[in-house]
Amino acid sequence: MNTWFVSTVHRLPGKTLSFIWGMREFESESAARHYAKVALNNGLQVEAGTLPEIQPQVRVAREDAMAWAAVNEGQAHLLADDPV
Repeated sequence: MNTWFVSTVHRLPGKTLSFIWGMREFESESAARHYAKVALNNGLQVEAGTLPEIQPQVRVAREDAMAWAAVNEGQAHLLADDPV
């Protein structure tokens, strides 16, 4: 059962309102974090969180995505305990 999502945005160079948006679902936070790290390293903007039916709700804003993706698995609760 998938519990986390990662959405990505790739802004197209030279285009003000052009972008490619995508979203993937993952079975775990660690899988979502790994995907987010790769996306961030490829220059994409990232947001993440738990799927709507999962409680407690957790959201990782674009501004926090780099720090969240870099957290070691043992420290994940420090950022993920911030419910919406």
